[in-house]
Amino acid sequence: MRVLGIDPGTTQAGWAILDLTEHSISEFCIDRIASGSIVPPKSKDYLLRLRHIFGVLTMVMHDIPQDDRPTCLAIENQFAGKNMNTGIKIGKAAGVMIGWGYMWELEPTECTVQQWKKGVIGKGNATKAEVAEVVRERFVLGDDLEQDEYDAIAIAWWHAERSMREGTE
Repeated sequence: MRVLGIDPGTTQAGWAILDLTEHSISEFCIDRIASGSIVPPKSKDYLLRLRHIFGVLTMVMHDIPQDDRPTCLAIENQFAGKNMNTGIKIGKAAGVMIGWGYMWELEPTECTVQQWKKGVIGKGNATKAEVAEVVRERFVLGDDLEQDEYDAIAIAWWHAERSMREGTE
């Protein structure tokens, strides 16, 4: 199973593809295939930024050989947060990305920040620095990634682990 994890946003979005391989009934391996951060050109019109993110995700999929493409999508479900207007825009961004996933026949799974943080870090209120540190250690990465990329890796990791436990995709 290949999981595409997405940390949605309108000014920056992270994506990561992880591969879950079963070695035996109880032994699995999760490897990072690719990841990135999408930073659209600055624009007052957030819809143009969403179009840019949609286009970059499409290019990512076109660059991956058909047999190596993700089979499912895990995306953070954004709540309103401190600024309701920002929360609404990020929610719309997530909707665009979910629609994009359906276009590529990727069945989406949503998760809250607290779910994926608790699942991979062990606590739902982990800081961004703690997320980055755990992801760096688990996947032997440098510290040159953007925070949204670390988050996308963690979201995909959460989904892979959850799917492994539940026997689902």
